Amino acid sequence: MSIYRTSVTISFFLAIFLIQESLVNRIDFFIGGFSLYLALLFSWLATEEKGEAFISAFIAGIILDLTPSFDTPVGLWTATLLLFSYLVSTYRESLGDLDERPITAALYLVVGTSLSILVYVILSGV
Repeated sequence: MSIYRTSVTISFFLAIFLIQESLVNRIDFFIGGFSLYLALLFSWLATEEKGEAFISAFIAGIILDLTPSFDTPVGLWTATLLLFSYLVSTYRESLGDLDERPITAALYLVVGTSLSILVYVILSGV
C-alpha cells in the first residue's frame, strides 16, 4: 500500500469515525444502535486485496481503540478487526461479486458487523 493510499485510508476512517461519534451515536434508536463505521469498514474490506485489507483493518482498529467511550484494553478492536479481515479475505471468493448480488452484500454487512461486535464483547469480558 502506497503512502498516498494509506493517507486516504486514514483520513476516510477518521472522517467516518468523527461522523459516527458526533452524529450517529447521538440518535436514540429503538433497539440498540447502529455502527456506520463498522458497516463502511466491512464494505471497504470486501473490495480490498488481502494485504491491503489487513492494513485497513489495523488502521480502523487503532482508531476505534482510541475511542474515549470504551473502557477496554487498547488493541482489542484492532485484534478483532484483524481477525475478521482475515476471514473476509480468505472467504472473499465464496461471497461472489457483491455489485451483482445486493442481498448478499447486505447480509454480509449485517452478519459481519454483528459478529465483530459479538466477538468484541466476548473478548472484553462484558
